[in-house]
Amino acid sequence: MDNFELAIAQEGFVVLPITVPHVRRAGLMATPHRDPFDRLPAAQAEIEGLTRVTADAKLASLGAPTLW
Repeated sequence: MDNFELAIAQEGFVVLPITVPHVRRAGLMATPHRDPFDRLPAAQAEIEGLTRVTADAKLASLGAPTLW
């Protein structure tokens, strides 16, 4: 689909912006998992009360609720 924003809206998704609290939490996570791409969504999930959907067992060390 050419219009990403339209596709997101049609699926009922909401774009979650990256905020300073998200970045701060990701940087302060006490975990050996150092990948910032994984830490940031985990911090967002934690702060926003969301559940991450992933089959990657290593992401459980980040502390965010995970489904799968």
